[in-house]
Amino acid sequence: MYEGAFSDGKTAVLREVRVEVTRSRLIIIGEEEAALDEWSIEGLRVADAIHGAGQPIRLAHRDHGEARLAFESPEILGALGDALPGAGRRRMWGKRFFVFAAGTLAAAVLLIGALIAALPWAVDRLSVLVPARIEDAVGDGIMGALGAKYPTCGAPRGKAALDTLVARLTAGRRPRTPIRVRVFRLRQPNAFAAPGGHIGVFEGLLHFAATPEEFAGVLAHEMGHAAQRHPTKSLLRAAGLGLIFSALTGDPSALAAAAGKLTETLLSLSFTREAELEADREALAMLSRAGIRSDGLSRFLARIKRRAPARSSGGYFSTHPAAGERIAAMRSQIRQGGPAMTVAEWLTFRRICSNTGSW
Repeated sequence: MYEGAFSDGKTAVLREVRVEVTRSRLIIIGEEEAALDEWSIEGLRVADAIHGAGQPIRLAHRDHGEARLAFESPEILGALGDALPGAGRRRMWGKRFFVFAAGTLAAAVLLIGALIAALPWAVDRLSVLVPARIEDAVGDGIMGALGAKYPTCGAPRGKAALDTLVARLTAGRRPRTPIRVRVFRLRQPNAFAAPGGHIGVFEGLLHFAATPEEFAGVLAHEMGHAAQRHPTKSLLRAAGLGLIFSALTGDPSALAAAAGKLTETLLSLSFTREAELEADREALAMLSRAGIRSDGLSRFLARIKRRAPARSSGGYFSTHPAAGERIAAMRSQIRQGGPAMTVAEWLTFRRICSNTGSW
């Protein structure tokens, strides 16, 4: 016997019943042990589409109109077996549901893993689709966020000396976006490239560089990163798919809102070995075209490597790794040339932060 509920389809009355299953029919027995109805098994069917485990099983019959039998337990399906159309489907629902759920979860894990593995490859290709104006907006936002925390140096004569050097290094080139350099009053001897041709220099670098050629080498290196769009690619990798979507769809509001976070991300990033070597090659080519002796960068790297702990907080090697390999690679590419600045220009440039007052 199987407990259930019975509606004759003619009234709204729902009766509690017990159902006896024989080889050919269902006998529906009421509360007073009287047979209310009999349904042949041949005409049985599942009344409703099945949406999930835990729902009542409702049976109908082709010869009994709107009458329905409802069972909370799926045991009735086991008794009816293959004689009931849809019973096998319902009987297997729980098992199939969990198999489906497990399969879906496994597929999702594999998809996420594939996306993570493919992200560097995808970023390099998607980055070419980022409009130049978006890169410029991101870089400008990063510079603005940094300028809100630290004074921006701009003594007129010092800025003029810097602008002259930048013009020499970019002569004859047509960058995707113009190179713009800002000097910030921070003690760390460091520099960085941001998207859109924006380059930041910390005042500490001006005083650590022993010669204008060393500074020019570092500046040209950052310009090399900008030329190869390494900052854009690195930020897209680090910030993830949300930034990629905003960049590709040209959503400046989302990018502007993220400027502060992107600044922290950019200043903590280390470029890959390949990116550093590529930027070095660009730098040496720029210096050579500008007629500036190109051993300044390797001299700077060798000296700072001896004096600064590798990966020290805020130091040059915290964001520019693989110094030894870079120095070795540059030796065969160094060319002779003239000075990057006159002595007067160099002394003036090193005082570019005089407009910000004393420390």
